[in-house]
Amino acid sequence: MLQSHWLDILLTVGSAQGVFISVVLWQKQLSNRQAIRYLVLLIGMMSAIMLMRATYQPGFFQKFVEIIMLPDAILFLIGPFLYFFVRSLLQLPLPGKPRRYWHYLPAILHMPFLNIILALNYYKVWSFLENWHVQWGFFLIEGGAITSLGIYLWLGFMDVRKYREAWERQFSTPFPARFLRPFFGVGFLFVAAWAVSFLHNLTLDTPNYLVYAIMWFLLVGYVFYLGYQVMLKPEVLELPSLRVFVEMPVSTQEKVERYMREHKPFLEPELKIGYLAQALGMPKHELSRVLNHAFGQNFFDYLNAWRIREFIALRKDPRNTHLNISDLAFQSGFNSRTAFNRAFRKETGRTPSEYFQNLPLHKPELS
Repeated sequence: MLQSHWLDILLTVGSAQGVFISVVLWQKQLSNRQAIRYLVLLIGMMSAIMLMRATYQPGFFQKFVEIIMLPDAILFLIGPFLYFFVRSLLQLPLPGKPRRYWHYLPAILHMPFLNIILALNYYKVWSFLENWHVQWGFFLIEGGAITSLGIYLWLGFMDVRKYREAWERQFSTPFPARFLRPFFGVGFLFVAAWAVSFLHNLTLDTPNYLVYAIMWFLLVGYVFYLGYQVMLKPEVLELPSLRVFVEMPVSTQEKVERYMREHKPFLEPELKIGYLAQALGMPKHELSRVLNHAFGQNFFDYLNAWRIREFIALRKDPRNTHLNISDLAFQSGFNSRTAFNRAFRKETGRTPSEYFQNLPLHKPELS
């Protein structure tokens, strides 16, 4: 195990940073406690392991060598915890508890079998394995950790991409968790670099574990970066649940969108789905299916989305400086200020005041 005075300081500072992030995140009074729990658990475990390594006592571990590799079990937990955090963040369902435990199986196997058997043979407490068996056991652990992290990063990335596509089709505001794109990009580069160094190590007569140690520290920084991003952008912990889209014929979608854009039927506060379906020349159930599967919204949410767009356009028009928010809301098709406020928050994720606070045009009272 690499050990030095400066390394101990670095490990201690890193552990303190992890504790700080965990405490701040845990104290945030936000509804998505499940996402917070997974992230805090991951960062907390890393902090604990860093503190263990900073306080490393050779005499203790020489006496109990069977636990010397125990901290490396977290390498098989980082992937599942990141994946479960991402799915919780995006309001996606997690596997049921019996199935969820299968994701922890590599880490569970590492602790009683690989850790104890390999460590005791490596330190000559046991001797029923030859050196090359032990060496390839270590390679199995590192290669498995790289594969695990790569698979879970890919699964999380695919979930984020689908959710972002759904967000951009439903909302006019930027996706709040934009930091996830560079986060996954860096993650894939990290896994690729680690894999290359690992394959190079396989060709050496005497493996070099310095790169392994460096990769471990980079992985800690990678996860801590995620924690800081969530801590500084707590609004990502309030992301709504979005429906998965089913592809519909493009011509049908365009027909509905074109009619809404050109005729603006949403300006009628009492518009019913039957009236709109008749105007479009399609059965009511077909229109409902298009709205649900192509746009991921029910009829009323779809209408309100168009009304909010109309309201924003009116609000930005300098010719409407004499109109207050209620006037503009009624002109956009809403029949009450309460319905408008609720729809605006649902569509944009913000109140009108928050949405327009940096608008360089006129600013009528929005309270």
